[in-house]
Amino acid sequence: MEKCVITAALTGGVHGKDANPNIPYTPEEFAEEVHKCWNSGCSIVHIHCRDDEGKPTGHMHFQFVFGVFGGLSFTPLTYLDMKSVLPAGATWSTCGVGSPNQLPAAMMSAITGGHIRVGLEDNVRDLEKQHAKGSWQQVEYAVQICKLASRAVASPAEARNILKLKPR
Repeated sequence: MEKCVITAALTGGVHGKDANPNIPYTPEEFAEEVHKCWNSGCSIVHIHCRDDEGKPTGHMHFQFVFGVFGGLSFTPLTYLDMKSVLPAGATWSTCGVGSPNQLPAAMMSAITGGHIRVGLEDNVRDLEKQHAKGSWQQVEYAVQICKLASRAVASPAEARNILKLKPR
């Protein structure tokens, strides 16, 4: 099976430091968190940009998001239904917002050839329901899931190739 791309989503538009003091705000905090995520095994990071990024072209990558307010909670059947309608050749990644969605969605994605997204943007707690120490801690969980699913984790260069992004 193809290597698994682990994405660390460091922060989003909803949570602030009041939800978890480890959410990065400054460039220095982002740099430190990116480095910790890389050392923990992530392939790429997801950071919200405010500039116009242009229209997507070429390869299609889908993000299955479970557990957002007003959306679907994760179930294996819902996941498989979404996966069944993907265009041929597309890649996909799964994230589950909140504790009841994050790890089951990651496990399902790992065993069915998808990729995994974790991070403080989606879940500010760890497995013991305490503040996560950082997105890197959740990356460590994702690396363990990949090992259990007999999937190697993609390096940053391999992730760019898998997702058909331009090489650096």
